[in-house]
Amino acid sequence: MTDPTPVEIANRYTRRAFSVLRVAAGLADSADSAVARLGRELQREIIGAGVSDLGRRDLAALLRETEARIAAAYAALAAEQVEAVRELLAIEAEWASGALRGTAPAQSALDRLAREFLVLGASPDEQWRRQAETLTRRVSDAVREAHALGTPSDELRSALGDTLDTARRDAQSLADASTTSAGNAGRAQAARDRGAVAFRWHAVLDSRVTTGCALRHGLLYTLDLEPIGHSIPIERPPPRHWGCRSILIVMLRMPRPGDRDPGSFEDFVSGLSPAEQDDVLGVGRAELWRRGQITKADLVNQRGRVLTLAELRGRGD
Repeated sequence: MTDPTPVEIANRYTRRAFSVLRVAAGLADSADSAVARLGRELQREIIGAGVSDLGRRDLAALLRETEARIAAAYAALAAEQVEAVRELLAIEAEWASGALRGTAPAQSALDRLAREFLVLGASPDEQWRRQAETLTRRVSDAVREAHALGTPSDELRSALGDTLDTARRDAQSLADASTTSAGNAGRAQAARDRGAVAFRWHAVLDSRVTTGCALRHGLLYTLDLEPIGHSIPIERPPPRHWGCRSILIVMLRMPRPGDRDPGSFEDFVSGLSPAEQDDVLGVGRAELWRRGQITKADLVNQRGRVLTLAELRGRGD
């Protein structure tokens, strides 16, 4: 069986990345719902306690209860999200093995991958703990200030609402980054097992391409993530920042004269049939794109097209 060409790999990886974006949308929605539910409980209890009239002991007790409630809610949220990420690592490693016409990764390799997996420099568990600590500190600060200043309940409610809205956005971002990072890590593991020779940075999926991602687009890196033929360090594999949509394309051989360039994001979409565009982008977005009524950023956004892990596993892409 012949190896897939660089363009075939790039097209399959690009299409697969859209499916992973749909999983990320679902996990982000789940994280958002969990934090929103926690926020309603916190506001009900804090406002109901009449903060301005509390004595020091009662205030301290309220803050301890608030901290415990946030810690418990985020522990449950982290457990759900981390389990999903571990499953996604395995799914994407297995998918990439098939796409590269290799053998499925060993369970020992998948277990090691899950143990060593990081999201923007920290384990997923640690990232969720940090968010819980940040929310605890901000809520506690708002409550202490309201107690000290005698802030009316409606003003405290508004302040808490702003804090909780930020927490919801942060949770969505972490769920999204964890998912895209796991997808890249799983596929990278399969590439190493397959005997790939390099990775090519592909930034076409970044809805608002940063300078750093644009700079690296098309550059080659070794499997140990060292530069090949240039001096620009990878810094960290995708996602290299919150909201990053870059991916690493596997190279089973080094580029040769006459190789066709994988092309731009627009080239990829244009090369799909209308039915394939509908599947990858969503019927509504695809039709609007064909009419020239939406932008690249609108196409990449897959919110509202949730895909479960079970559905992802069943997709051929």
